[in-house]
Amino acid sequence: MGSGIHLGIFKEGVMEESILCIHTHHPPTFSRSDTPTTSPSSLKMHVIELFSFSASTALLGDPSLATPTLQYFRNIEGCLDVRYGYVIEQLEKNRFMIVITWKTYEHFEQSLKGVDYNSFISSLRTSLPSSLEIQVSLLEEDPTEMLSAPVTDLSVVDVEPGTSDEAVKAVFQHMDESRHKVKAVNDPTAKYPTKIVYGPIKNSSEPQCLLLCGWSSREKHREYVKKATGVNEEELDVKKIITVVKDLHIRHAALKSA
Repeated sequence: MGSGIHLGIFKEGVMEESILCIHTHHPPTFSRSDTPTTSPSSLKMHVIELFSFSASTALLGDPSLATPTLQYFRNIEGCLDVRYGYVIEQLEKNRFMIVITWKTYEHFEQSLKGVDYNSFISSLRTSLPSSLEIQVSLLEEDPTEMLSAPVTDLSVVDVEPGTSDEAVKAVFQHMDESRHKVKAVNDPTAKYPTKIVYGPIKNSSEPQCLLLCGWSSREKHREYVKKATGVNEEELDVKKIITVVKDLHIRHAALKSA
């Protein structure tokens, strides 16, 4: 069980949809046939890819070694923005993440088909090639505000099989209410935390959602958890509070613009 619970805002309404593609700490499962059931070309979307792997000793010692990787994405047609940073949590502090904003979903798909894509993957400055993971998620709102915050929470929620979309939405509404109560009492004028953006992870074999929230610091998120639940993040049993959640994987990063 990942520690902690995510507190933030979910706003209902008609929004532009976003796609977030995450490469994290498990072996890649993405294939070019793993496309959303709803055609991305028929929707207005923001396409965001998060590329993550365990950094090599050389990369940890010399951050400039990441430059070719960052430039690789910047040079691809349709790339709008690149952000990067290391995971804050101690257990994954050597995990390097790159967040790419694409003009369209089709541009993201084309990036996977580049003639030099496989050689690029094999040249990554990683301590363990299998540490690379690819996930694709449809988000209901533009995540730019969350990604540009001092600290971004990028959490993966394992959802109980058979859970309806309405039940999942209710989970994030509950988080919204909890965050509002804490913020109203303690930080009524603060910019952070931001609202939550979330969506299903499309290429997972199990039902999962990705959620993002911007925070002023990792410590502030811990404070909100304690004030909202009465227990420390590490002691929190999310399944007892939110029954549709099977597990919650918490990860934070301070992302910089490349």
